[in-house]
Amino acid sequence: MYSAGEEFEKTNSEGDVEEYTCLSNITVGDKEYLICDSETGEKKVFYYDSIEEELYDLDEDEEDQVLEIWNDEYYGSDKDYMYWNEDFGEYDKNENVDGEFDESNFDSLNDDENEFFDEEETDDEDLSEFLDDFFDDENE
Repeated sequence: MYSAGEEFEKTNSEGDVEEYTCLSNITVGDKEYLICDSETGEKKVFYYDSIEEELYDLDEDEEDQVLEIWNDEYYGSDKDYMYWNEDFGEYDKNENVDGEFDESNFDSLNDDENEFFDEEETDDEDLSEFLDDFFDDENE
């Protein structure tokens, strides 16, 4: 069986040799499949017979069904590990499933005591003072 990232060649039904890159192995029911990417960028699914160690083409319906299962498994839903925050040892996943914008995380921007903007004003004053001094020295 091929592992993700491995490249291989397979002769198609017309006798042409095609190159594939294995994207994933997936088991559906009691069958093993290879999800592959062809050299043209199209996804192709092969049935892998572990007894004969042979790859077989699938009919279009079965291939679409396996691709749909694979897409749902790998792309269709968020995985909890995607939201793990190492610094705090907890998940950062936003539990708002309505798709609405949650403004509660931005309360600190509305506070008058925001340190970031205070420092920015001080930096602007320092820069203005520096430029005034620099140009005064240059004119002397």
